[in-house]
Amino acid sequence: MSDPAPPPSLDALGTPLAWAGADGRIIGCNPAFARWLGVSVRRLIGQPLAALEVQGEEMRQRKAG
Repeated sequence: MSDPAPPPSLDALGTPLAWAGADGRIIGCNPAFARWLGVSVRRLIGQPLAALEVQGEEMRQRKAG
């Protein structure tokens, strides 16, 4: 019996994923999450998740053009 394949890297997933620390600030995300928001991964690190909700409508309007 062969060993199971290793899980895929989160960077390879097309599904946007982000994770936060106990303080609610983003400590990591995959490139799909950054693309979904239209910003770089570096800009997202350290941002509070709650800020994304507050700014969500503004981002949606910018993307709609």
